[in-house]
Amino acid sequence: MTSRRDQHQRDVARFDAWSQRYDRSWLQRVFFGPVHAHVIAVAEKAVPQARTVLDVGCGTGRLLQRLAQAYPTARLVGVDAAAGMALVAVRRHRIAAVVGVAEQLPFRIGSVQLLVSTISMHHWGDQRRGLAEIRRVLAPGGLLLLTDPIVTGWLRPFFVVGRARDRFHTAAELDVMLGDAGLRATHRSPVPGMWGAVAVTVAVPT
Repeated sequence: MTSRRDQHQRDVARFDAWSQRYDRSWLQRVFFGPVHAHVIAVAEKAVPQARTVLDVGCGTGRLLQRLAQAYPTARLVGVDAAAGMALVAVRRHRIAAVVGVAEQLPFRIGSVQLLVSTISMHHWGDQRRGLAEIRRVLAPGGLLLLTDPIVTGWLRPFFVVGRARDRFHTAAELDVMLGDAGLRATHRSPVPGMWGAVAVTVAVPT
């Protein structure tokens, strides 16, 4: 049986190999682009200003590059487990990117005003520890925008068949995990055009 650690290592290797072609993928246009646009819309409404914006699972930095326009004076930092992804991201204007994982973020306690993580959580090796780390680095009054597929009724069989049910969660399950980490979900905003299957969960430190 494949362990979560083995799955995580395979995911990292796959994204590392994909990094040089990632920005040219058709998924950018039909999936990641619309998801990023919605994350930015939610962020601009919820957090008009931020000194530090951190993207956990930043990939090649495309979302951070777009967030740079919304936060022209913010420090923009990305963390990605795949070295190839971080190497591409750091070449972008104003973006600092480091190799790292959600479970061990290289940031001080309470140093981040806005933390985004987009289509990344299901790749983490230890999701509960990752959420606890996010709580640690969020500043008082800081905000988490966590975007990942949500297990809804019509999607549940696909996750079961794909043996991925332990990596994807219902909204209620995710809210419990957030609560256990010291975070409280304030609301959830589905990405338009994706039939409720992908949503931005907005959470604050408790």
